[in-house]
Amino acid sequence: WHVAKLNTSLKLTFTALLYTFISIPLTRITGIGMDLDSLQWVNSTFFPSLAQNLLASYLAFLGGALPALVYRAILQYFAWFCPILPDLDWDIKGLLGTGIPIMALIAVETLYASQQKRLVRKGRRKSRTRSLIGWGVTGLVVLLLVLLSTGAFGVKPTVIVSGSMEPAIDIGDITLVRKVNPDSIEEGDIIKFKGGDERSVIHRVIGVTTEDNVKVFQTKGDANDGPDRQPVYADRVEGKVVFTIPKVGWLSIGVKELLGQ
Repeated sequence: WHVAKLNTSLKLTFTALLYTFISIPLTRITGIGMDLDSLQWVNSTFFPSLAQNLLASYLAFLGGALPALVYRAILQYFAWFCPILPDLDWDIKGLLGTGIPIMALIAVETLYASQQKRLVRKGRRKSRTRSLIGWGVTGLVVLLLVLLSTGAFGVKPTVIVSGSMEPAIDIGDITLVRKVNPDSIEEGDIIKFKGGDERSVIHRVIGVTTEDNVKVFQTKGDANDGPDRQPVYADRVEGKVVFTIPKVGWLSIGVKELLGQ
């Protein structure tokens, strides 16, 4: 059984690699080096493409061409027709683009294994309905993961690399930032904004004033001794933090540190 499972895994991996390389221009492959541009491309494009093809290959293995085609069609639909797609940093794009298909594959494999055990115990006739329900749940999970990876929920993930917001937000956490009307931002909200050096900053609003009918925010990092020197005008606000995922961003931080070396 273990040998058969290993052979299946090798076949799926080979198929995924084959389709990945077919979809990549030859000049892009031959131009890969150890420079920063190549490493960014591998992380943000190659690995996500490989993960997507691996999931598509597994869906085809389980249910034939139709599930794989539906999955690929969903990806293409949002790439072509979604009016607003987030401009993600290359590290976030790689993290989501690779991690989400892999998590979906694990979810599908887990549900499939569970259904197989039920078929053995209860017989095909009694388990057929549950199998359909399981595949329906799997489809919904995959769809939700695809929607999140394409930014269809209107949020942009950001990896936290500074401890200025501890303990509320730690280094390595990922925050989900949603674009909001600056007029809706209140004291106590955590916002993402462009700082004086054009770098994005995530700090808490500690005061709100108005200048010439324009909202102006005073911000401060929870771990900092004093407030930020410069006020934040409404046109500098990128969004409000709506959710935090602990520690998931350490992978991208590690990749950046390796590239920095």
